[in-house]
Parts: sequence; structure tokens; C-alpha cells
Amino acid sequence: MDVKFRNYSNKAGITEDYYKVRSFFIKLGYTEYTYARWDWMASHGYLDKFSIRKIGLWEDNNEVIGIATFDTVLCNAYCLALPKYHSLREEMLRYAEANLSSDKGFGIVIADRDISFQDIAVRLGYVATENKD
Repeated sequence: MDVKFRNYSNKAGITEDYYKVRSFFIKLGYTEYTYARWDWMASHGYLDKFSIRKIGLWEDNNEVIGIATFDTVLCNAYCLALPKYHSLREEMLRYAEANLSSDKGFGIVIADRDISFQDIAVRLGYVATENKD
């Protein structure tokens, strides 16, 4: 396992990074952020094109295995990893907090069923809300 971090391309639209991330979401399966949502965000008119370069990618063998991303604008983040790489989620959350917040604040979207990631968030000072994505 030779995991490397890098930022997403600074180009919006349908790029090589777009396809790599899309493949990751398809492999991940149904989560709080799906490949269809990624498709929608990548082509949405409200996409913060300047901030896409802030999306964090974790790769193993040149394949995306984790992502810290947002949905069209900065503020709420999604940190997702393939099951084999769940140990990266604390690093991903710290990255998201430092890079994907906005002047409106920062939030992290975590599935109700993901107790281990909720525990990480609590340990880092986050408090659960009733808000649902």
C-alpha cells in the first residue's frame, strides 16, 4: 500500500480527474455521495470552479481510494474512502476542515450508520445535528 495525497485538477468540467473520481464513486457504491451526484456537481452552473482545486484525493497505485470533497460550493464536506482505507478518514476530515470550509462555516456529512467515522468526528470536537443531507 503506497497511498499518496494530491489535490484535484484546477480545471472544472469533464477531465481525467473527473473520470478517476467517478470510477471511485462507482466502486464505492451507494453512499451519501454517489457517482450521479458527482456527475451533477461537475457540470452544475453553480459549481465553485475556483475551489475544485481544493478537493483532496488519496490514491493508491494511481487509483483514487479516498476523497474529501464538497457539493458545488464550500461549506459542507464529504470524506469517503474505500473500506480497505478507512484508516485515512481522520486525516481526510482534518484536511477537509482546513481546506473546504467557507465564511459560512464548516460541516461534515456522515452517514447515520457510520458509527466509527462519527466517533472520529466526536473525538475531533464535532457535534452531531439533526440536519440530514
